[in-house]
Amino acid sequence: PAGTGGDVPWSAREFSLTGDTVPRKELSEFLSIFALMLRSRMGVLPALRSSMEDGRNRRLRALLQEAERAVEEGGRISTVLSERIDIVPGRITQLIRLGEDADQMAETTGYAAEMMERELAFRSEISAALTYPVILLVASVAVMAGLVVLLAPPLAPVFAGVGAEPPWVIAAMLSVRTFALESWPVLLAALAALVAGTAALSASKSAALERLWLRIPYFGGLRRMSESLNGLRSLALMLQSGAPLLAAISTASDSCGMRLFRDLFDRVAGDVRSGASLADALRDDQLLPPAARRMLSAGEQSDHLGDTLRSTVATLDAQLRLKIQSGLRLLTPILTLVIGVVVGGMIFSTLTAILDLNDLAF
Repeated sequence: PAGTGGDVPWSAREFSLTGDTVPRKELSEFLSIFALMLRSRMGVLPALRSSMEDGRNRRLRALLQEAERAVEEGGRISTVLSERIDIVPGRITQLIRLGEDADQMAETTGYAAEMMERELAFRSEISAALTYPVILLVASVAVMAGLVVLLAPPLAPVFAGVGAEPPWVIAAMLSVRTFALESWPVLLAALAALVAGTAALSASKSAALERLWLRIPYFGGLRRMSESLNGLRSLALMLQSGAPLLAAISTASDSCGMRLFRDLFDRVAGDVRSGASLADALRDDQLLPPAARRMLSAGEQSDHLGDTLRSTVATLDAQLRLKIQSGLRLLTPILTLVIGVVVGGMIFSTLTAILDLNDLAF
């Protein structure tokens, strides 16, 4: 059904920094175990019970216990999951619902588990690649803070004692220290306003802001590819699971985090419902990569849309990984160079000022 989770913020559907939702890893582990149990010819109810035994997240266990009671009373797991989209993403619930309808729970749950495992692996790769740049950035901030707080204040009286103005780097560090000590409430208020404003802009899902974001060099292209991949991957999985095209497009819309992409898939669903082909509905689109649109058109014409979609998703996934890896490989040397110039310049200027004190003293 349309609208599963479309109005729920992406951060609430997928993850949360507040700890209120179930971590993706916990959900992925449950889906993997549940699919394995079903593939071993175990019934849904015993498979559900066995999958819950090792669960550590209380909210997920409570949800699965509720699903267990529903199955015991003749209900469906997907009905329970659809009411808690803050815990289980709508696209996962849709796959499970398809499995219940077609009596293919093992296959569709396996698809859901594989999808989440790929996403987790991708995030893990990015986190690992960012570890060194983050450490480098934190260390440089610590060094600069040490210079401002510990080194600059003792030097100011020395220059004053010989009747000389401190060099610009010392004066700048003293100004920064004074401003931070005297205006810290203003700084905290500005930081809070920045965080609140960013959160408000993110929640507003403004189409104009999203278009502006997509125009940002490199990062806009990454976001466009990521959103396209999310939508097309969900579309491919739904079709692979036997879903009708309209239901698959609806789930693809729900899987997108940006309003622009959700509106795109909603419009495509409306055109397809009116009798248009998928290729015709996407002909004038400027969001999806042109190569992806061409491959979808070819797949639809050859009556192999599902296979073509899987190939398209694999290609997009490889391109996105390559683009991110290339950016991360450039980030480390650029960051090292910039930090080296800034921190090294501050230290060199400070040492030069200290040596100049000898000339001033004599």
